[in-house]
Amino acid sequence: MNELLEIINLPFFQRAAIGGLLVAVLTSFMGIQVVLRRASFFGDAIAHASLAGVALGLLFSVNPLVTTVIFAVVVAYFLPILQKSSHLPLDNILGSLLPSALALGVLLLAFMPGYQPELISFLFGSILTIGTVELYWLVGLVIVVLCFLFLYRKQILLISIDKDLAKTTGVKVDRIDTIFHILLAMTVVAALQLVGIILVNALIVMPATIARVYARSLRNMYIITPIVSLFSVIAGLLISANYNLPTGPTIAVLAGLILLLSILISKLRSTS
Repeated sequence: MNELLEIINLPFFQRAAIGGLLVAVLTSFMGIQVVLRRASFFGDAIAHASLAGVALGLLFSVNPLVTTVIFAVVVAYFLPILQKSSHLPLDNILGSLLPSALALGVLLLAFMPGYQPELISFLFGSILTIGTVELYWLVGLVIVVLCFLFLYRKQILLISIDKDLAKTTGVKVDRIDTIFHILLAMTVVAALQLVGIILVNALIVMPATIARVYARSLRNMYIITPIVSLFSVIAGLLISANYNLPTGPTIAVLAGLILLLSILISKLRSTS
């Protein structure tokens, strides 16, 4: 217990906790929209496509976070355009993009022989190495995302329910969708530092999915989701610090256990 208290008092852990809380807020509110839109695969595709952005940064000796943000935003911007022009279902496009982007990242990494610690941190998360600059960036992103979701809350909800109806009522669906996809891409990149490329979609989808088990209204979902997300991140950080476990996988496993427990409790209630 004393060792855990000593770790909590360390500046790097405090920065990690603040960063984790900010990421939890981001992913919880954006995750609600992802779940309502049934667009879980979109976040996963963006996360895996980000590997190419990481590889580009490492290859050209540029901060991988910068190249990853640019690459993810470009992919998120052009995906809806590609869907419209090809008339293919979005899940088909995403299913094709995911392995292609992964393959591109692997090919680019082939030009860099040797151990790449930056790559490992992006694959599995490195929240304990987060710096002050990243915290400021996260604060700014949280403010932008929350303002967007609040100002366009009615339009976003209508788009999630019925996109065609939203268009007939005068909602600028394409513009709002474009902004949403770009902010989702930036949220995915922000979450990479916490849980990594492999597990980022778990942090976006699972808290909102858990909330759907208990929530009886959309308002309840907006309350429960951030609570679950914040608990998963903070508890995961503490458990990983106490038992010297990797932070990202610990958070993801904890969220998964909460989801399984929630489903089990819901099943027991329905049969009783």
